Amino acid sequence: MLFYVAYILVGGYDSLLVPAVDATGAMSGVLGAYLLMLSYTRLHVCTFFILLPFCSKLSVAAFMTPLR
Repeated sequence: MLFYVAYILVGGYDSLLVPAVDATGAMSGVLGAYLLMLSYTRLHVCTFFILLPFCSKLSVAAFMTPLR
């Protein structure tokens, strides 16, 4: 994205017609489609806490919701 902003400065305002397509947008689209199509799916999530595994089941919506 930084290269895209620098290209606008060099190429002028005509370069704004070129869309910025990157991997972040693609991953957001894939995760959004998964959330819409399979929102009731339960995921098995495992984390380690001091070498002991802690596993639980989460819904897709709870797993993909960002922490604030």
